[in-house]
Amino acid sequence: MPKAKYVEITKMMLVDISSMEKSLVGKQIGSYNRKFVEKWGKHFVKSFGEDGKKVGEYTNKQLTSLLQAIHTKIHENMGSLGQGYEKVSTFSEWLDAMDINDFHNPYEYIEVPG
Repeated sequence: MPKAKYVEITKMMLVDISSMEKSLVGKQIGSYNRKFVEKWGKHFVKSFGEDGKKVGEYTNKQLTSLLQAIHTKIHENMGSLGQGYEKVSTFSEWLDAMDINDFHNPYEYIEVPG
């Protein structure tokens, strides 16, 4: 993969991982996501800089190695975040608040393919 594409993908991932607000749902990201950002966001910022500014300084191999090390560290230290069965509201307050019976409101409508 070309380095520019690698950097672009990594920067997109970093913004998603370290942000308390998402473009489509605002601040309704859920408690799990908030806890994750609070616990791990600083590690990503430290390694890759604000908004991924340091990403371009790494070679593809260094970037892959760093991402794998962070991935391993996260999985070894999940702690109170845990993994398993959780309420929808834990992951998305927006989705939890959606009224599934409001068929005529285009802002509250989700089409599930299949």
